[in-house]
This record gives sequence, structure tokens and C-alpha cells, in this order.
Amino acid sequence: MMPEKTSKALAEAIHLKDQNFKSLKRRNGENVRLKKQLEATKKQLEITILKVSKVKGELDSALVKVSRLKKSIPTERNAALQEFLGSQAFHDAFRPHCIWAADFEKRKWMAVLGRYDNETII
Repeated sequence: MMPEKTSKALAEAIHLKDQNFKSLKRRNGENVRLKKQLEATKKQLEITILKVSKVKGELDSALVKVSRLKKSIPTERNAALQEFLGSQAFHDAFRPHCIWAADFEKRKWMAVLGRYDNETII
């Protein structure tokens, strides 16, 4: 009697071992698939990081250029103002017989300077 119970228990143990082995094999296959997928995603992420880094460098370069342009605008405005202050029209404004011409020149120069102030010149 003992041997029959033992062989039945042994058969159940072997069956459980086989089921566990199949389950582990399935999980291992899934883990291998997930690992390959993770490696592919990692490579794609590295490529994306390189592309983003390149674009960031280009953007930084463009921002430097824009900053230089913005800094040059007040310089150009000051040059235009100095040109007006040195013009004959400005000096004629102090002579009563040239007031109309001076006003015209003043309005013309103020329009030019206004374009700088409104940031329309770049």
C-alpha cells in the first residue's frame, strides 16, 4: 500500500515540477522579449537625446545671434540720433526763418527713431 501512495505522490510532485518548469519557461520567454524591447527603446532614447542635444546647440547659437542683434539696435538708434543732432536741420531750428524746415526734418527723424523704439528694425 505504501508504494502506491508513494508513487502517486511522486507522480503529483513530478507533475507540479513540470507545471512550474513550463511556467518559468513562459515567464523567461516574456522576460527575454521585454529585455529586447527595453534595449531597443534605450537605443532609440539615446538617438533622440543626441538629436535634442544638436537642436539645443542650434537654438543656443540662434539665441546668441538674436541677443547680438538686440544689442546692436540701441547702437543704431543712437547713431541715427547723433546724425539728426548733427544735421543742418537741427541747427537751423534755432534760426527763426527755418522753423518750418526744421519741424519737417524733426518729424522725419522722429519717425526713423520711432521705428527703432517700436522694434520694427532688425
